Amino acid sequence: MTTNAPSEFRSVGIAFFCQQVAEQSTWIATILYAYQRNGARTAGLFVSTILIVAAVVGPFQARLLERHAPFAAAFRQLTAGIAVLLLASLLIFVSAPEVLVWMGLGLIVCNSTTAPASLFALIPSTAHDAESLAIQNAHMGWVESAALVLGPLMAAGVLSVVSVRGGVAILTLTGGLLLVLGRLLLAGHRRTELATIQQVVSATADEVLESPQSEFALLRLPTLKTLAILTFGAYLTIGSLDVLYLPVAAAAGISESSAGLLAGAYGVGALVSFILARRVVGRTRLMLPLVIVAIVGSLAIALLAVTKGRVVGAVVLVVIAGACRSVFGSLHRVLLQRTSPAGSLMRVSGVFQVLVTLGFAAGVLVPWLAGSTVRACVATGMLLPAAMVIAIRGLGNVDDAANVPVTEIALLRRVAILRSLQPAALESLARQSRTREYHDEPIVVQGDVGLEMFVIVEGTADVWQSDQEGRHLLRTVGRGDVFGEIALMRRQPRTASVLAVGEVRVLAIPGADFVSLVGVHSGLASAVDVLILQRP
Repeated sequence: MTTNAPSEFRSVGIAFFCQQVAEQSTWIATILYAYQRNGARTAGLFVSTILIVAAVVGPFQARLLERHAPFAAAFRQLTAGIAVLLLASLLIFVSAPEVLVWMGLGLIVCNSTTAPASLFALIPSTAHDAESLAIQNAHMGWVESAALVLGPLMAAGVLSVVSVRGGVAILTLTGGLLLVLGRLLLAGHRRTELATIQQVVSATADEVLESPQSEFALLRLPTLKTLAILTFGAYLTIGSLDVLYLPVAAAAGISESSAGLLAGAYGVGALVSFILARRVVGRTRLMLPLVIVAIVGSLAIALLAVTKGRVVGAVVLVVIAGACRSVFGSLHRVLLQRTSPAGSLMRVSGVFQVLVTLGFAAGVLVPWLAGSTVRACVATGMLLPAAMVIAIRGLGNVDDAANVPVTEIALLRRVAILRSLQPAALESLARQSRTREYHDEPIVVQGDVGLEMFVIVEGTADVWQSDQEGRHLLRTVGRGDVFGEIALMRRQPRTASVLAVGEVRVLAIPGADFVSLVGVHSGLASAVDVLILQRP
């Protein structure tokens, strides 16, 4: 797919902003709607219940979406979001029975589970290289932070002048209109994408996509397991803090209907941290700054316990917590992209979004279980540090696994059939590859089972084929040339032998990783098809 990457990124960024503003404003309104029914207990139980339902439904939504190309999947997800937001708004405007209103609000939360993941998975496709990908992650963190400011402030403004029920109706309607804008921005890129897709059937790739265990089996990988624990701890904290805004606001002397101001302060903190986030995300080792901002942000939340009657103190601490959360999120996104196996970023994003939802679901119960605002603040501030203690054995290994293999990536970028790969997929493929050396000896032998494909790093090699008439030299391959792909894609023995001429260094790419990439990247699939057809 040949498109203008900056234009794509702007479209994705604005669509993500619209989705996040809609989500944040309706989220605040939903919690307040439940809170005014019977206090924090009802808010906690209701929100926890619908988040658990969303976590159960989320994987099925993600499974349906991953059958579509990236922009088409995001486009469909936004369409579903428009439908559920407008439905909830209609139910409230027509004074539908309370149970139907709750169901409508529940559908909004269920849809919000997969919407960020579908848009997040688009980010790598808009970057030209690993450096621009890191910068775009920082920019997306800023976009999310801006939404964290505008969404709650919009909710606070609406809810301060109309009733809670009427405010929820207005905010869901506004959210639906925002998603319409996001959908329009992605429409052009979706049409371009669909026009260039060539369907390639790969039995191995189909097995990966169809396996019901394939997504959650990814969490067995040590680095992803460590990041999963940190993700769950982070969103336990955020879920609890979302409910804490109400009692903390009341204790600090802010009216409940204006509790969105505290959430807005959280977003302001995230906005002002953008420069710091942009400076650190480009580093090779990211775990130490991630741990530092996690501890500082958690400490700020715990200190909310001593801000009774101190509005300024509460706001300052929330700003600090928001700043740390933004930097943490940017670092987390980069680490997730760097450590995801080749071609699996969409699936990994979907699994982690389930962890986000479950973290929210459990987190909103913390204030209720704690019993008092002071204990709730202290407990909330301990959640992420506790997760880091649980994952402490793996913390030091994440950076080692996430180190960018610069040399291998530079080589793979020179390979014509791999030029369409997203930076994250290219980095992951490079990480799985291994360098080997040969001297006047066979690299592959005709008739052998093909488990790898190869890229020449240095030197040359002759490709020979034997038949009933004898042995024939087909071609000579040199630096940047690829061989061994036919046996992988057609699942047949090697069709020719490749003999090193003098000293030859090659990069061996695991066949399973390459075939899985072909199954999910239309540009790569098309390039491989053309290459195979050109082979003599």
